[in-house]
Amino acid sequence: MYDAYDLLEADAFDEWDAGLAFDAFDEDAFFEDDGLGFEDDEFLGRAWSWLTQPVPKQSGQGTTTRARRFGLAAARGALPAAGAAAGTALGGLLGGVGAPVGGVAGTALGHGVASLIPQEMDQFAAFAAESDDEAEAEAFLGALVPLAAQLLPQGGRAVMRVAPHLIRGLAGTARAIHANPAARQLLRTSGAVVRKTAADIARQAAQGRPVSGKTAVQQLARNTARVMGNPHQVRRAIARAPRLAQRARLN
Repeated sequence: MYDAYDLLEADAFDEWDAGLAFDAFDEDAFFEDDGLGFEDDEFLGRAWSWLTQPVPKQSGQGTTTRARRFGLAAARGALPAAGAAAGTALGGLLGGVGAPVGGVAGTALGHGVASLIPQEMDQFAAFAAESDDEAEAEAFLGALVPLAAQLLPQGGRAVMRVAPHLIRGLAGTARAIHANPAARQLLRTSGAVVRKTAADIARQAAQGRPVSGKTAVQQLARNTARVMGNPHQVRRAIARAPRLAQRARLN
C-alpha cells in the first residue's frame, strides 16, 4: 500500500528554476552535525531503513528510495494551495493545539532570540511527525511559517503576505504522507523545508520580483521534494528532532 502513489517526477519541479537563481539555504549556519544517531530508537531506526531502501522507479527504469517517493508525494500534496484563495488564518488552523504552539513560539519571539527560532521550528516539525492526529500535525506545520518570517528581517513581510498559501501547502504535505507512520517521519525535515522556502521568497522579493501565492507554493513544493528526498538532510532531521522534542516535553 505504501507505494501506490501516482507521483510526479523531480524534473517537473525543476521547471520552476528556469530564469531564477536560488542559492542553497545554509542549514549549517544554525546547526553543526554533532554525530547524533537514532540507533537507540528502534522505531526511528526501522523507519530510516525502510525510507532509504532502494525500490524500482514507477517508470520501471532504475531505482529510487521510498523517501524520495514520499517526498514527491508530499510536494504534490502542497500544490493545490497554489491556486487556493488566501483565506486561511493561522489561528484558525491551529485549533486545539493553538495554546502549546503559541506558548512555545511566544517564548522565542517574545525574547527576540532569533538564534533559537530554528530549534523551535524543528521542535514543531518533530511534534508533527509524532502526532497521530492529522489535524494536529497540520497545525504544528502551519506554525512554522511565521517563525521562518522572523528569521528574515528584510524579507519577513514578503513571507507573511503569502503565509496563508504556505500554510495550506504544508497542510497538504501532511495529508499526503501522514497516514503512513514511517513516511510521517519525513515531516521532521519540515523546519528545513520552510526555512529554505522563506529564504527563496525573501531573495526574490529583494531582487524586486513579485512573489505570488502560486510561486511561493511552487517553491515550497520544490524544496519539499528535494529535502525529503535527500538522505543526508532526512537523517540529520530524524536524529536531531527527537532530542529537541524530548527537551520540550521536559521543560
